[in-house]
Amino acid sequence: MPIKMKTEVPILNDKAQFKSLPPAARLAVAVFGMVGLLLLIVSTRWAGQLDAAHFGLMLFLAVVTAHAKVRLIGGSSLSLLTTVVLMSVMMLGAEAAVLVSVCGVYVQTAFPRRRCIPHHIVFNIGMIALTVLVAGKAYHWMVRGFHPFTFDELVGSLVASLIYYLGNSLCVSLIVALSTRRSMFRLWHDNFLYTAPLFFLAGLLAFLVSKLIWSFPGITLMVALPILYLSYYSYRVYLRSLESEKTHSAEMAELFNSTLSTLALAIDARDRNDSRIHSQQDRTPHPGGNEENAPASPARCRDHLEYQIPVSGCRFDYGAP
Repeated sequence: MPIKMKTEVPILNDKAQFKSLPPAARLAVAVFGMVGLLLLIVSTRWAGQLDAAHFGLMLFLAVVTAHAKVRLIGGSSLSLLTTVVLMSVMMLGAEAAVLVSVCGVYVQTAFPRRRCIPHHIVFNIGMIALTVLVAGKAYHWMVRGFHPFTFDELVGSLVASLIYYLGNSLCVSLIVALSTRRSMFRLWHDNFLYTAPLFFLAGLLAFLVSKLIWSFPGITLMVALPILYLSYYSYRVYLRSLESEKTHSAEMAELFNSTLSTLALAIDARDRNDSRIHSQQDRTPHPGGNEENAPASPARCRDHLEYQIPVSGCRFDYGAP
């Protein structure tokens, strides 16, 4: 499958337009598109010589695993489409694997429709077709004869995985470097070098599963695998619901903590304001000395005829005329 970088670059930005790319990047997209079209035409000539049951099975797996990933320890993820493509290389040959990989990458790139960008599809199809063809030829050069040794098949799967990894990572690094005018080697080293073990793991998994598949008739697998996929899909939905519930709980806890922090700040601000007001009142000077001992004038007393506690120097009764 095409590797996707985590960094923001025009070739992988959903809002990027083909006309906005540099001329060298547009030329690279066009070249990869023509190579992909040529390899598709050549590969379809071999379609009539394939085992229809196993070929149909691989196409089905490529479609349903286009967006499927298995999360590993450390935050990494293993693309199941990579495993399916390498299985096709081992079971059906390079040309059939090209058709399977193009089908899977098209589904992966074109759906969902809101993220579909035509020049991404063109580049990815050309890149994956060229990579899979070279990886397939290398595998079958390592594994010769009608009854190859298991060790030869294992070594061949590792070689195919290596070529598949280099083809993906170098091609994506090339188009990103042309789009951003950055160093291709630096992009590859910083973003793709650490993904190599995942491709070797996918190759080993493809080797083991291909050995298992040959033990069963194709029709049996075509009946059993949809059931297994339904079980896998149900498990994914269950995990997604748990993740959503966990995220919601974390958001509510964060909101609660934020509310408590805001309330604490408001209470603290009110206390500080009250302290400042009291401090200002204590420092305010009163004419004639202390206000408690200052005599009140008659005019001041008349203004409070309704009710007033008698003060020194002015005595009146409630309701006095």
